Amino acid sequence: MDTQQLNGFEVAIIGMAGRFPGAQSVEEYWRNIEAGLESVRPLTADELATAGISAARLADPDYVNAGAFLEDIEYFDAGLFGYSAKEAQLMDPQHRLLLETVWQALEHAGCAPDQFKGQIGLFAGSSGSSYLVEHLVNNPALLRQVSLQDLMYENNHDLLGTRVSYKLNLTGPSVVMGTACSTTLVLLHYACQALLAGDCDVALAGGARVSVPHKSGYPYAQGGILSQDGHCRSFDAKASGTISSNGVGVVVLKRLADALQDGDTIYAVIKGTAINNDGAQKVGFTAPSVEGQVEVIRRALIAADVSPASIGYIEAHGTGTHLGDPIEVTALSRAYRESTDRVGYCAIGSVKANIGHADVAAGIAGVIKATQMLHHAVIPPAVNFEQPNPEIDFDSSPFYVATRRQHWQQMTRRAGVSAFGIGGTNAHAILESTDHQVPSGPGRRLQVISVSGKSKAALQANVTQLQQWLADHPDAELADVAYTLHRGRTGLEHRSSVVCDSVADAVQRLSGNVPMLHSKQADRGVVFMFSGQGTQYPGMMRDLYATETVFREVVDTCATLLQTWLGRDIRELMFDEAQTDEPSLLYRTRFTQPALFVSEFALAKLLMSWGIEPRAAIGHSIGEYVAACLAGVFSLPDALKLVAARAAAMDDMPAGSMIAVDLSEADIQPFLLPGVAVAAVNAPELVVVSGESSLIESIEHSLKQSDVHVRKLHTSHAFHSAMMDACLPTFARAFDEVTLNPPQWPFISDVSGDWITDEAATSVSYWLTQLRSAVRFSEGVSRLLADTHSILLEVGPGRTLAGLVEMQLPAAERSRVVSTVRDIKRKQADDHVLLESLAQLWMLGVRIDWAGFYAAQQRRKLALPSYAFQRQRYWIDPVPTTASAAVEHRPERLPLADWFYQPVWQQAARPAPAFPVQDSRWLLFDDEQGVVVALARALRKTGARCWLVSSAKSFVVYDAFHIGVSQTQAGEIGLLFDHLGKQGGIPEHIVFGWGLMPARSSLLPSQQGLDTLLQLARQLSVSAPGQAVNLNCLVTQLFDVTGSDHLDPTKALLLGPCRVMSKEYEQIRCRLIDLNLPPKRLLGGTAAFDTSALLAELLSQDEPEVALRGRQRFVQRMVPVPLPISPATSIFRQGGVYLITGGFGGIGATVALHLAKQYQARLILTARHELPAEAEWANWLASHAETNEKSQRIRFLQQLNALGARVHVIAADIADEVAMKQGLADAQQQLGRVQGVIHAAGVADGALIQRRTSSETAAVLAPKVKGTLVLDALLPEQGLDCFVLCSSLASHIAPVGQVGYCAANAFQDAFATAASLRRPGTRYLAIGWDSWREVGMAVNSLGADQLDAIRHGILPQEGIEALERLLASSLHHAYTSTRGLPLPITPEAEATETVAESPETNTEAGGLGSFFPRPELSVPFVAPRNGVEACIRDIWQDKMGVAPLGVHDDFFELNGHSLMAVQIITEIKRKLKIALPTGVIYDQSTIAQLAESVVAQANQQQQPLPALEEA
Repeated sequence: MDTQQLNGFEVAIIGMAGRFPGAQSVEEYWRNIEAGLESVRPLTADELATAGISAARLADPDYVNAGAFLEDIEYFDAGLFGYSAKEAQLMDPQHRLLLETVWQALEHAGCAPDQFKGQIGLFAGSSGSSYLVEHLVNNPALLRQVSLQDLMYENNHDLLGTRVSYKLNLTGPSVVMGTACSTTLVLLHYACQALLAGDCDVALAGGARVSVPHKSGYPYAQGGILSQDGHCRSFDAKASGTISSNGVGVVVLKRLADALQDGDTIYAVIKGTAINNDGAQKVGFTAPSVEGQVEVIRRALIAADVSPASIGYIEAHGTGTHLGDPIEVTALSRAYRESTDRVGYCAIGSVKANIGHADVAAGIAGVIKATQMLHHAVIPPAVNFEQPNPEIDFDSSPFYVATRRQHWQQMTRRAGVSAFGIGGTNAHAILESTDHQVPSGPGRRLQVISVSGKSKAALQANVTQLQQWLADHPDAELADVAYTLHRGRTGLEHRSSVVCDSVADAVQRLSGNVPMLHSKQADRGVVFMFSGQGTQYPGMMRDLYATETVFREVVDTCATLLQTWLGRDIRELMFDEAQTDEPSLLYRTRFTQPALFVSEFALAKLLMSWGIEPRAAIGHSIGEYVAACLAGVFSLPDALKLVAARAAAMDDMPAGSMIAVDLSEADIQPFLLPGVAVAAVNAPELVVVSGESSLIESIEHSLKQSDVHVRKLHTSHAFHSAMMDACLPTFARAFDEVTLNPPQWPFISDVSGDWITDEAATSVSYWLTQLRSAVRFSEGVSRLLADTHSILLEVGPGRTLAGLVEMQLPAAERSRVVSTVRDIKRKQADDHVLLESLAQLWMLGVRIDWAGFYAAQQRRKLALPSYAFQRQRYWIDPVPTTASAAVEHRPERLPLADWFYQPVWQQAARPAPAFPVQDSRWLLFDDEQGVVVALARALRKTGARCWLVSSAKSFVVYDAFHIGVSQTQAGEIGLLFDHLGKQGGIPEHIVFGWGLMPARSSLLPSQQGLDTLLQLARQLSVSAPGQAVNLNCLVTQLFDVTGSDHLDPTKALLLGPCRVMSKEYEQIRCRLIDLNLPPKRLLGGTAAFDTSALLAELLSQDEPEVALRGRQRFVQRMVPVPLPISPATSIFRQGGVYLITGGFGGIGATVALHLAKQYQARLILTARHELPAEAEWANWLASHAETNEKSQRIRFLQQLNALGARVHVIAADIADEVAMKQGLADAQQQLGRVQGVIHAAGVADGALIQRRTSSETAAVLAPKVKGTLVLDALLPEQGLDCFVLCSSLASHIAPVGQVGYCAANAFQDAFATAASLRRPGTRYLAIGWDSWREVGMAVNSLGADQLDAIRHGILPQEGIEALERLLASSLHHAYTSTRGLPLPITPEAEATETVAESPETNTEAGGLGSFFPRPELSVPFVAPRNGVEACIRDIWQDKMGVAPLGVHDDFFELNGHSLMAVQIITEIKRKLKIALPTGVIYDQSTIAQLAESVVAQANQQQQPLPALEEA
């Protein structure tokens, strides 16, 4: 028998993890094997039903109801690995299980990637993704939601390794390969080679096989590889094949020498491995080869440099086939017989008899089994073995099948593991036991036990697991437990840490209410704060001097250097706690300051040796010298020299007094007397006053008389006052031969309260001033607190500075302040206090160098419980056959005859109240007609609180409940809401009565009402974000309900905000109520108006637009108006004169071409800019590019002329009445009187309400509103055949970002209706056009890649046909929709409407299913406050598969990544038509921040959202 000999090429197995049939862990896997259990089992009745196995198929004699399954393959901890729910659903379960198993294996090895200094490599393999084939690519519903590219990305076999390496930050080789059944043993071979070649320092080898459908039987086929009876009987006479199985396994490898040095637990040693291929020297491609197997075993023995006689066990491939098993034993025997004649000494078996054939995971399953056998010194019983296969001659071979569990007697145990892949790739490995385990050494008396988790639930579960493990292992070395947790676990966001002195203490502390903190930052900065004089006490940090080597060595060095200047050993004063009648010399300034410097400097060096490097520092008086020395301003000897000289000089000054006063620096000034100074400003309301004792006593008396809190400080001198002036020359001489250097990192100057400058730090005069002037600690702290993430750590005795800092922090942020040393009153060991501080720092997210913390110790890693995964079901179920075969339905365009709709009014019942009135709050905008005043009176009678707002020249408060605001001055709505906030809160109900004001000579009142409504929306989102508000807009003369109502089209402008507002602001529910008021003289004051119907309407919530006519209530409905027949005659005349505004635009130009071609019309086109005279056209075209806008217009005019038209162009703004009057006069003089108008001019909109300006709204309104009125005024009342207004479907569907456009088109709709009543001789018609497909505003606004969004749009020839049919009808206002109304709910409709609604659960069969719940996050949930936030929220939820998401939820906390960021930014562009930089999400990682960017860009770059319907 060989003894254990090392040659330097050994590789240690230091950790492993796996999941196999019947086993959720390696420990359970080994228990099953050791007990001789078979994990192959029949399917239950429920499993058979789920798998769709019919009774007839089950009765088929060739159907085998057996399998080897993993449990819960649908479940995964997506959050831990930074995956969104949607990604997790799409991902191959093999990838998911391998991620979790690699994590567990690294934890089992005690090798945390963020703690390990070397490179970690990964060698992984998996089977092909049957999940992709069976569940995803044949799923029509899923393919409508995600791209095939996304599916392939999440299921790509080649990305298996790099996916794991990326998620776990493994920087060594990341290799994926496949050799069928031998894959993972081949990967083990290459992992060992990579370690020995120095390609990495730790290597993981393993793989996964998860078949889908997972739980099902199989049909037996004669001569096939699968077993006839559902059992794998390796080497048995009854063997008929194997069982297809599943599994995932990973081992962690390290060079043996490194593992011994690092204190790793070594489970086995890999002595040698080999791989080869059969080539063509065999019966067939799938057949095994004796020669190939002999050769690979021989090579492995040579690589291991061991004798076959020393091998005690073979973990065989052992598939249980008649052909394979005999060949394998023959090959083993031939290889072994080359060096031994022994028989029956080596046990043989195969785990396939226990769990079946795990395909690519079979090799690693065998390695893990063999490793456990070596580690536990047990040879387990073979399963399903009764009689040997008659083709195998065991009696004359070295091998026997162990039929019972037996102890493995040899001290040095060796095992061989084989795996042979279909096709011929063979692998063999030789493993060996080891007794080379490095023992643990002594450690600290106290240990820091630290546990973390991705979520609070995971943290609690991890704490519970550890507590139970410790209870089960009372003899565990607690220092090794702590070491393993620190060096072998990744520190996650949610953290808990306790200080313990024993295992029993740890069990007790972990079973209680353990401290838990959530740190979003993994590497928070630390600011050192060094205490000043007055915090010292005898014995300070004595325990640290006794227990911490670094601290002791620094103190000793300083004490030796100080001996020259002090004349005594400072350590005697620092650490002597003897009680005497005389006060300790430590309280004498001469020794106090050096003692503080030494203790703080040594403590800082100790903390820095633990990896706690300060990013900045602040020191109080003498503490600034510690900061400066650490920053490199002084060398340590120079610093000690200066500190000793400073202390001695100050100590020689006359005695004085100091008091602390609870006043600000400004407020203390009246109390000061000549010769008394402010010595320190410690907090905004805390100063220290210093001076002669008699003067200080006088000031103290005055302050107490004024009820000001005063505290006398125990000090011998009046520091930082004029009483120190005499010592400055003496101290200045101490700087002779001292070199001052610029600081290497920042610290706060006590003199300025700001960052020290190089000039100050290197100036002797600065350090003299620092002794004499006030310590501006408060200002320095304010500067430090500007960095809201840093931790402020007091490095010195007590927590004086920590207390001062906390005065400037709200209670919720005071955990940022940590102290490291007890004060004199706290009776607790110094090392306990310091370790508690260390635990607190780690919980707050400070990175600790645990290697430095354990640098002086010899520790071992233990196999502690691994991470408690918080798994959820992420699974897309297969689509039933009928659903798979279903034809995908897409919305179709309707026949042209069915495109037309008309709004009609229908009588409806009075609604039931939906809101209580009692104690409700109402804001009422007075209409000056008495309606709102009467309403207010009625509301107050029912217990409501009402505020009345009147129109005024400027903001004025008449009384608490009556306010005046200007309709024209911006910002007054903000003043109004400020007033409301002081009066008890923002109202839940707003009644906007300004729409009831009578019509005037200009548009101004209505435009101002529109602007005021928009101001209200903006202010609500600021003053009451998230508060639901019902905004009711009252109007009159808007709708023609009875056919005889008097109309004012300008009132329709209010429809824009009423229809769009609720889509941009989820909190606002906006409604419009049209009232038919009697003449004012009949009102007889407010009492004449019956408010009952109006009040009932205000308390309801069922209809967005209502008309009240007396006691009758009407609601609007959209009804189809079929127009199936093309008109025989047209309203257009041959040779008629027609004015076309926007005549060079898409729709205008299309109509112009039609009139030219069909009627040889005389056309007047409007354009904003002049064109060259016709005589100059040829030269212009010759000298300008074809894409030049004027060139294109000239060619268009030439085309019209060629069709027989005569054309005149008016170069004027359609809204400029003066210019249009002159232009029309000239045009009619040339072409004749205008007989028809096609008003197609319009301006695209795209400004969201939140950032929209009044001028932006006016620009959108101008052509459609002012332009319409200009044309109405200039054209003759008699003689027009037709007046066609090209309105838009947008006035009805009201897209987000289109409030101005919606209002403008609503005006045109109302104008056509009103004008038709006023001038029945002219054919007035407003057409609410759907998008046009080849021309028009939508085409011009959309990018080429987005044109598919309007594939439903109207073609030019269809638009002309629709125009002719509508003109021939009796309609005055109609909408066109190629898909019908309401619009179908499709992605395209969502893109067109951009409706911001709460996401609906997707229940389409086979789709992604319902959203996963919002995980536990670091911020509270806040719902979207406006439409753009809701839109972006929907995009996030769709991409992540999680709902509901809040506007402050962080993209990266939700496991977003770069690819998802690109998809989100792309979708924002598609829906909101704003192109944000792809990287913006890294800086603005919340929905609220992205929404703000969208709004800002839409306004600043004047890149409007496109009008999705035509103008």
